[in-house]
Amino acid sequence: MKDVSVYIGRFNPFHSGHAHVLKRALETSKLVIVLVGSSGQARSLKNPFTFQERRSMIEKWHMGINGEHGALRILPIRDYPYNDTLWIRQVQSTVKEAIAEYNFGDIDAHLSDVYLTGSDRDESTWYLQSFRQWKQDLVEPYREDGSLNVSATQIRDWLFTNTDIELQGKMAKMMPASTLKFLSSWVQSHSAAYESLKQEYRFIEKYKKDWSAAPYPVTFTTVDAVVVQSGHVLVVKRGHQPGKGLWALPGGFLNQGEKLRDGAVRELVEETGIRLAIGKNAKEITSNILKGSIRDYEVFDHPGRSLRGRTITTAFYFRLDDTKPLPPVSAGSEDADAPDEILDCKWITVDEALERTDMWFEDHAAILETMIGGKDL
Repeated sequence: MKDVSVYIGRFNPFHSGHAHVLKRALETSKLVIVLVGSSGQARSLKNPFTFQERRSMIEKWHMGINGEHGALRILPIRDYPYNDTLWIRQVQSTVKEAIAEYNFGDIDAHLSDVYLTGSDRDESTWYLQSFRQWKQDLVEPYREDGSLNVSATQIRDWLFTNTDIELQGKMAKMMPASTLKFLSSWVQSHSAAYESLKQEYRFIEKYKKDWSAAPYPVTFTTVDAVVVQSGHVLVVKRGHQPGKGLWALPGGFLNQGEKLRDGAVRELVEETGIRLAIGKNAKEITSNILKGSIRDYEVFDHPGRSLRGRTITTAFYFRLDDTKPLPPVSAGSEDADAPDEILDCKWITVDEALERTDMWFEDHAAILETMIGGKDL
């Protein structure tokens, strides 16, 4: 019997493929550590369930399995889409702490008997090759009846396109009865969140359809502004799908014939109404001051950063004068193409911004964290 098995996944939701791997690990290990990825994020089509909800799915399934099996620990881990090293270190640290809490005795001895389990399906499971200090105990991908590929993506598609998920026979084949029951209950008890996700699903599907006629895959170019002053960062609250109601960095799509820097300043001024001067030429002076306040910029190009399609953004770091009061801001301006696309605009402390990862749209929390890392705030 193995000492420790580690199983990493998003489990959004927990389905029969996950149960297949986890049951085998529990039967062959004294301690199984399940690390639930993408924890601490806002609800989205890719990650509709919180860590607590996914843990509940796994626990409900675990209570129903028979036979002798090892202890189970279910713990959250965050995503670091632009820092694989930090993500790997987080996994290592979380596993070490879980082993210590289990009270094996000699921690170092048991750290040498750790097995990483899972199914090596595609490029999304790259992490299975990233922990050379652990042994591997991989499992062939599970297929219902030897033919039906179990897919969390397909389950989510059904979830957001049907009103009565219990009538979906294929869905029932893809997940334990406990998960199906959980989803049915969740739809009823989280009706507002569920309806918002369905609206977002329809928006994304229409968005993709509108661009499907292009003769080649489309890559979108956007710009974002990370504006920092006196330990505060400027954020907006989105008024449209996708991500309606979530925090975001001021930004948007680049105009034709526009330089990246100019686009970032334009979007910043349009969405926040920020003014760093008063009088007749206040807007022009503000734009010039903002351009002079840029201290850094970086490209963020994770292929999965937006469900709308391949979207590459360049984020600009604006460092304003700490000796002055925080500039007044307001949601949108008369020059914005869609004034109602921003519900709110405000300064929040950097500490709150980094702590509330569950409030951010797409990867904007990761962009903020990357851009201000190691900088003098």
